[in-house]
Amino acid sequence: CVCKPEYNKTCKGADEQGKGATCNGKYKECCKKCTGYNYTASNIPTGHVKTGSCESCTGTKYKTKCDTNSSNTGTYVDCGSASGSETSCKDDSGTYYTKCTCPTMYEWSASAKKCVCSTGYKYTCSGSNISGGEGNSCDGKYQKCKCKTGFTWSASSGMCVCNGTDWCTLNQDCAALGYKQQSCPELSIKCPFDTNYVYCISCPSKYKYTCSGTGYSGGSGTACGGKYTTCTCKSPYTWTNGACSCPSTYKYACTGTGYSGGSGTACGGKYTKCTCKSGYSWSSGKCTKQSSSSSSSSSSSSSSGGNSCGRTQTKCYDYTMYSGPRIGQCCFYRFCWYKDCSDGKVDLGCKTGYPTQASCDNAVSGNTYVLN
Repeated sequence: CVCKPEYNKTCKGADEQGKGATCNGKYKECCKKCTGYNYTASNIPTGHVKTGSCESCTGTKYKTKCDTNSSNTGTYVDCGSASGSETSCKDDSGTYYTKCTCPTMYEWSASAKKCVCSTGYKYTCSGSNISGGEGNSCDGKYQKCKCKTGFTWSASSGMCVCNGTDWCTLNQDCAALGYKQQSCPELSIKCPFDTNYVYCISCPSKYKYTCSGTGYSGGSGTACGGKYTTCTCKSPYTWTNGACSCPSTYKYACTGTGYSGGSGTACGGKYTKCTCKSGYSWSSGKCTKQSSSSSSSSSSSSSSGGNSCGRTQTKCYDYTMYSGPRIGQCCFYRFCWYKDCSDGKVDLGCKTGYPTQASCDNAVSGNTYVLN
């Protein structure tokens, strides 16, 4: 006896098995095992929804997952990092709950299926008589509000109400009460009903200096109406008797016959000392002409080697140089050796002749000098 021809299928696929009778290990028909499809229509767990179907050897089978419909109509919710309670559901994506444990100030809303602010947090705390919220807030809402002066919080009405004082019954129109929307000096009074309105108070008499002008660097401290109680001065000016003025040592104008200008920094156009022209010397606060005997002696020394303004002339040379490699021009100089009478040093004085030149190298008695 041999198997009938219709028994010709081995049904050995990965998700395959034989259906019905077998003959020598062969079947007339193969069908799917539907691995992972664990439920039939009659045994799907409560709170699950179908995610796929498969036709198996025994009928249609289904895959499912926890019902977490995002529109909050599902049975379970994802509690995230929070813990859950009551009934749970676990599938390939995780574990879900019918209720989540809410943090402080929040409570579970079964209808919204999420944590919401506790019912006590219901006031936004904004309004004409309210100055803000009191205590902790939840999503921008408070259990109680702070009231402005003259008002008291009413838990029954959820409002700031007049506490019966005359303050509440005053005309609260700041403009009508004399306040203005303006910029004031340092001193002002703000309207209690709207701090954008102020009443300006005149500056005290001590604010009297503008701190501007020659010698001033600005005001010291806070200003009131653009004026200060004291000023800061530029150097060398000093703050004296309510003004930036020069110290008494700055008293010389340094102008006139015999003056070549001031010595050091000026203050108010005057100096502590002046510099004098040749033939004049600084003495007793002025440039005075030197005596004739001194001038005669000086004139004599310039040609004979005598004393000349503190230097002794020792020797003079006339020297002419033509078209040198560095100069390219001819120069004429008169060189004179001088010995400083005060410290014994020897230096070289120079009187320039014709033509002038910015720099020349000249050999004089075996020595080389660069004259600028």
